[in-house]
Amino acid sequence: MITNRWISKEKFVKNENDLLSNLLEIRGIDKSKAEEFLKPQLSFLTSNENFTNMNQCVSLIKKFIEENKKFLIFGDYDVDGITSTTILVKTFQNLGVDVQYYIPSRFTEGYGISKNALKNLKKLDFDVLISVDCGITSMEEVDLLNKMGKEVIITDHHNVPQKLPNALTILNPKLDKPTDNHYYLCGAGVAYMLSKNLINDESILNENLQLAAIGTIADIVPLKDDNRIIASVGIESIKKSPINGLKELIEVSGIELSKLNTESIGYIISPRLNAIGRLSYASEAVELFLSQNVDARNELANKLNKINSDRKNIQEKIYNEAIDKISKNSEFLKSGIVTVYGNDWHEGVIGIVASKLVDLYKKPAIVFTNKNGILKGSARSVEGYSIYDALKHINDLYENFGGHDQALGLTLKLLNFNEFLERLKSYNDKNLTFEILSPKKYFDAIITPSYINNSTFDLISKFEPFGTDNPKFTFKSENLRLAYADVVGKNKNCLKLNLLYNNRVIPAIMFNNTNIKVPKKNQSIDLLYDISINTFKGVSNLQLIVDDFRIYSKNYTEFHKIIFTIYAEKLLNKFIINEENPIYKLVYNNDNDVNYLIENKQKILVHNFTDYLKLIYSFIDFGFTINSWSDIKNINKYIELFENSNKNNISKYVIFDDEYKDELNDILDELYFNRKYFFTIYNYIKKVKKVNKFKLAYKSEKPLMTLICLEFFKEAGFIKIKDNIVSLVFGEHNKFTFENSNIYKKIIKFTNFF
Repeated sequence: MITNRWISKEKFVKNENDLLSNLLEIRGIDKSKAEEFLKPQLSFLTSNENFTNMNQCVSLIKKFIEENKKFLIFGDYDVDGITSTTILVKTFQNLGVDVQYYIPSRFTEGYGISKNALKNLKKLDFDVLISVDCGITSMEEVDLLNKMGKEVIITDHHNVPQKLPNALTILNPKLDKPTDNHYYLCGAGVAYMLSKNLINDESILNENLQLAAIGTIADIVPLKDDNRIIASVGIESIKKSPINGLKELIEVSGIELSKLNTESIGYIISPRLNAIGRLSYASEAVELFLSQNVDARNELANKLNKINSDRKNIQEKIYNEAIDKISKNSEFLKSGIVTVYGNDWHEGVIGIVASKLVDLYKKPAIVFTNKNGILKGSARSVEGYSIYDALKHINDLYENFGGHDQALGLTLKLLNFNEFLERLKSYNDKNLTFEILSPKKYFDAIITPSYINNSTFDLISKFEPFGTDNPKFTFKSENLRLAYADVVGKNKNCLKLNLLYNNRVIPAIMFNNTNIKVPKKNQSIDLLYDISINTFKGVSNLQLIVDDFRIYSKNYTEFHKIIFTIYAEKLLNKFIINEENPIYKLVYNNDNDVNYLIENKQKILVHNFTDYLKLIYSFIDFGFTINSWSDIKNINKYIELFENSNKNNISKYVIFDDEYKDELNDILDELYFNRKYFFTIYNYIKKVKKVNKFKLAYKSEKPLMTLICLEFFKEAGFIKIKDNIVSLVFGEHNKFTFENSNIYKKIIKFTNFF
């Protein structure tokens, strides 16, 4: 199990009496803007004067209406495209205008105003094409439409290229400044802002607002400024009275209307709307919102629900096949990221599968479907790694390529796949760093458990709706004692906890974790969590939603760091050199396995040094409590007894798997590519003159890396070590590189051995 790094956003709740100010500060909201943020209103939306081309766009449309022109709304097959299409169709219908819409097929036409789509548009009777959620990169296609005698207006929200299409006007918030409140509008948000300037019917505008809220949340745009207003006011409108189509979809999805929020929209409603475009035709989702027939709407809502279930089954099948392929063929990992393909995998779900593989492997992933020797792929990435930059330099191999830093699509021939992997590996060897691949968990603030109460929950609720750039608050609390801990749920992948604090029992739950290590009763733990309310059988109680947990740091930190430095040195020498040591892959799961494994002279497989130390701590009775560095001499004494014991000579029975190997490789990579750590350690020794090597490692952030540095310095003649005391060796030194050192070669030899 890979351990997450906990990263603080360097904010601390300072004053319980002014928690709201603390939360505003954490979110970066100035007090002067607090009222506008906490109580969003439609009147705060960006004015026409500040939205480039809005007035021109409105004037052109009104002119064409007066000329009795026929309109066609050209959309996209995702939720944003579906909702923005519906918004403008409803708007033009309200104006009594001749309007039709067109959403391309994901499979035969692809995204945007493509040449394949134009072939079908020739069959339709229209004068003016208005794009929504697409069109900003369709230079050639707009030229072709102009040659066909069509007027073109583009509304979009995607990044603006250097050369713009030759449309009559372009309405795109990205033409304005990133600091503008409307800059991050999605396609549905742009369509809603346009509709506000075309009609005055409050009923239709309210319907459009609800659609815009769905599109905004589904498209994962930042929920700040105009987006926050649309999402917040839109959700409240839905909760009061959902529009036709949405009402039926909410009912068939089993959502309790009064509890509707960004999560239920993002994780329940949106997948159902997206699924129709993945497996069938997205136009049916538009019809769900436009139909005036309740029976037809119920039928369509049930169809979307059924197709979403089918999508899940197809997706799960491909996901499992991908994992199986990766486990059997290391070629799919050779590039440094996950790259896997299967024959005739459904291209409508490979992007979702790629996202799930990213979650599983903690690496970027590309999933391809192979059809007749053509690989069509979808890529997803991790924080800090631009999949677009990684792949764009291989674009001579592609048939098609496009996307952004975190997600993209590409097509290449199967015969070019091996070259693709080799060139991607070459890029990743230089750019895919330990820092990028290290999984991280972020938290907003460290708070004492006294803050875990209904008042805090009420304050946090003022910051809804939550989403991108305004996520739920994640807090860290330390030293929470466990009264109860057990795995629950149908698939046994949830961890239920009862925590004790000042004679209070605080319930908590951790969802969807297949590698849960259940902590013991009465242990104290550190926790990352958000505060929520759980309602069961009509009774509501406070509950923590756990993001991650660790054994309370003060239980382990002193012990682990001291033991770690000693055992790190012993293991570097003992296990790296001893290649004859046989390997039996028996995994250490819990303390009860230990005696059985030892008595039967079996090997205990642990994943890394941290697990190793936890293993030792769990069944070795040292007979005293470690409080400070001064206890080190006693530890040496007990370790000696421990190693000479017949029954408890664990060092004979412990081996490490690939995660330990990866741990060493990560250290080598970091030292190889970043020499700063060498200078840090060397300069510290230079400053203090003399230091105990265990104390130096103990005090450092990276004990094992520090010990490796010391081995290198000693070998290079930079330092001497006598009775564990490190001191500098002055004078001239021969040029000596890390990669030529014995310690480097020793670790490489060891990791290659496994």
